[in-house]
Amino acid sequence: SCKVSETGYDLEMAIPLSLIKEKQGEDWQSIRFNLGILDFDPDEQSQQHFFQPDWRGKENVIGSGLFFKK
Repeated sequence: SCKVSETGYDLEMAIPLSLIKEKQGEDWQSIRFNLGILDFDPDEQSQQHFFQPDWRGKENVIGSGLFFKK
């Protein structure tokens, strides 16, 4: 779900467990997830935002975005 707010927008999302199982199998132990958003405004320069540091850049944090199954 994404809604415009007074300061930009609010985003809420979910990754269905069924998708993880489909891609990883029933015995999955962890996933690594990152979300990148390109904020495009026709009147301004576009900006990139990341849930975790961009894994392709020098700001990358080893192990960022890892989620483990309990």
